[in-house]
Amino acid sequence: MLRRFIAVLALTAPLPASARAHEGGSVSVDPNLVVPGGTLNVTGKGLPKSAAVRITLRSALATVALASPRTDQDGNVSLGVTVPATVRPGAYELVVLAADGDIVARADLEVHAAATAPPAMDHAGMEMPSPGSPGATAEPMQLDVANGRFEWIVAGSLIGLSAVLGGILLRRSAS
Repeated sequence: MLRRFIAVLALTAPLPASARAHEGGSVSVDPNLVVPGGTLNVTGKGLPKSAAVRITLRSALATVALASPRTDQDGNVSLGVTVPATVRPGAYELVVLAADGDIVARADLEVHAAATAPPAMDHAGMEMPSPGSPGATAEPMQLDVANGRFEWIVAGSLIGLSAVLGGILLRRSAS
């Protein structure tokens, strides 16, 4: 009985800190919104000391290798990386991996599609906005909506016709 108690105690005791494979590091990215082909600054702290690490982008469907820097004697790293132009827009996690493949730090990152300007069109009789003038805004457009007697008669007739045809179909299906 005592042996069993000691065995259970030994198996459930927490491991000392020195038994952990890697200490928890941190990584930050600036900016955390980037376009494919854009550059971001990666700063890592508390990573494995004087060791090679791998920096990758991970999403639900893809993993992209970005860089393989070496940390300094304090476990810090700072570098600029370019997001490949082939990376698709979406939510990613920038992951720092130790040499054995364990994750030692992670940060969230958004990749947005590169903004493209629509082609300028010159339509006869249309006023083109002048350079520097505001384009689309988030303010609602003020539209005059006038419902005359004719519109109400048409709408009411369509509703009545739909009700009559629906009743006919229901009677046919019931018999």
